[in-house]
Amino acid sequence: MRYKILIAVMGEAEKFRNCVAKCPDKSKLVIVNNWSNEDVFNQCRELEAQGAEVQYHPENIGCGAAMNVGLRKTIDEDLDFVIVLSPSALFTNSIQDFVDIIEETEKKESNYYYLTVANLLTDLHAFAVTKKCVEEIGLYDEN
Repeated sequence: MRYKILIAVMGEAEKFRNCVAKCPDKSKLVIVNNWSNEDVFNQCRELEAQGAEVQYHPENIGCGAAMNVGLRKTIDEDLDFVIVLSPSALFTNSIQDFVDIIEETEKKESNYYYLTVANLLTDLHAFAVTKKCVEEIGLYDEN
């Protein structure tokens, strides 16, 4: 299945570093850098070199607008889902555990969203939104 991982970040440099460490394929990352923190900026540059897409918004476009950057990709890039992470999301092993759950479930039944619970230990700092949801419900704060 086709997916991306969206992380909107401001100044949580250490949490951001720990979060992206659990994302093995950096080319799946879409990062919205919503501030002008030097450490976060340097991490974003490193991630770009590893294939991540980074959008720089030091003016802080806000939470809903940042999430919409990722959700629009379900339509624009024909993705099956987008995983939205806060920099505080810490997976026990890897985000791939969550991806595997989504892909297995989607083979049986299409859902609107997925929450991380149980053994993934992210305290709901991670969720996924499917293309079905975006097509039927839309983006954040559209109206």
